[in-house]
Amino acid sequence: MSTFKFFKKATRPIRGKGLGKVPGAKFLHDFLFRFLRPNELALVNVHGSLKMWINPNDTGEAPQLLLGSGFEDFETKLVRSYVRPGMTVVDVGAHIGYFTILLAELVGASGRVYAFEPERNNFEMLSKNISLNGFNNVTTYSYALSDKNGKMKLFLDNSNLGNMSFGQKNIPTKSFGGVMEITTETLDSSLAGIQPDFIKIDVQGAEGLVLAGAERAVFKNPKVQILMEFWPYGLENVGTNPLLFLKKLEDAGFDLYIVERHKKILQKAPPEKIIGISVNRPKGKGWANLWLRRRK
Repeated sequence: MSTFKFFKKATRPIRGKGLGKVPGAKFLHDFLFRFLRPNELALVNVHGSLKMWINPNDTGEAPQLLLGSGFEDFETKLVRSYVRPGMTVVDVGAHIGYFTILLAELVGASGRVYAFEPERNNFEMLSKNISLNGFNNVTTYSYALSDKNGKMKLFLDNSNLGNMSFGQKNIPTKSFGGVMEITTETLDSSLAGIQPDFIKIDVQGAEGLVLAGAERAVFKNPKVQILMEFWPYGLENVGTNPLLFLKKLEDAGFDLYIVERHKKILQKAPPEKIIGISVNRPKGKGWANLWLRRRK
């Protein structure tokens, strides 16, 4: 057994048990993880029968996936409960494919997944993970979605590899990884008349831009449901007013639900209450995932 596997097995009983409440315990755990983690791409099991290649140096989702301690478990459960065979679904901000491959499995051969990921290294890993699991029902796009077709600057994070953004302030100074110019398209132009059943959006503050370019795919779509990250601070840095953004969705006929991970429930809430989540983390930079349902 490798040293890392021993560490993973030995620490399993204490992970998720309030480790941060014990002085020094979380610091020691995280230090040992960084010291013992693999140096090369690692293959992990996800979603039961699927597999993924991940970069162990990614401080975003890699630690949880490497340790097998669960990544967005409740969100994953929600997706499983809604997405069905034959559906058309969209993954905006697909990163390396955690949700993409789950969606591909759920919609089956009769369904279709459209996955968007603009960062070249992530896109390469996304494509690799789709092929690894043998899916041929996924169409991938190596550009970003926005409110118009054109070019934009994408600011990179060299620590959390899923944290790239159109807003430079959304990247921590200590992990700033540079900037690249990327192509942008609208969701409407990309889907060419298709109205999806489900959309997952996680684009570090660009959610407002994505939906501004999705009039037909979202606002004129009577069936779509959406799982979306809501980060007021990040939205503001990309030019979107968070409260007006939520009110636009509500006025368009969506009920808004906060994804309560710890309680494992969907909590229906008005825009003003959802904005209040921004105080749940230091410096008013909090976030939450939202589930959007068409009002009946």
